[in-house]
Amino acid sequence: MNQDAINQSEWNTPGNWSALTYRSRLDTRMIVPKRTGLGWTINFGNKKGMLLFVTLLALPFALAAVITCAASHWAAN
Repeated sequence: MNQDAINQSEWNTPGNWSALTYRSRLDTRMIVPKRTGLGWTINFGNKKGMLLFVTLLALPFALAAVITCAASHWAAN
């Protein structure tokens, strides 16, 4: 069985889905199509998928910190 077949088999396994989240360590894809509706979701069983999730979660906080520092720098000058 090739990796594409394994990925599809894992995606079709109901036990890998919890509500709208997907988790499969055997599926090598970082992002997978949703089971229902349109769009994509992160494979939380994939290390790269978890890194993507953490990055997307941290990005607004990092951006807010940069803007706050810049604003306080400009206000001081």
